[in-house]
Amino acid sequence: MSNKPRMIWSFLVSIKYSAWATLSAAVLGVVGMGVLGLGLYFAVSFALPSALPTLDSARGDWVWPALIVIGMFWSLAFLMAGSLNRLLCRKALGAGWRRLTYALVLWLWALLLWWATLHANR
Repeated sequence: MSNKPRMIWSFLVSIKYSAWATLSAAVLGVVGMGVLGLGLYFAVSFALPSALPTLDSARGDWVWPALIVIGMFWSLAFLMAGSLNRLLCRKALGAGWRRLTYALVLWLWALLLWWATLHANR
């Protein structure tokens, strides 16, 4: 029998708050019907290249589903940030730096998701 499910479970338990945040943000991405994706767009819009269309100028059937899906996929950043935080905690990095790194991972993932979406649909 494979030991992989046990390893995944112990990993998720070690980053339990990030795992709960992932689940909560994924549900919020669906239930919020795009509000989370819109909020993420406004959080990263100043850093997006000017060659990409703005959300105000975006037209088509892809816009609303993109808002919902980006909110859902953004939730995966909590697992990434939690994993990095766990690694940095083992390296004895201070709590302030770990929090800053955690927030930066969340923001960069939102930026990447919006950049890829707008780039693909311009």
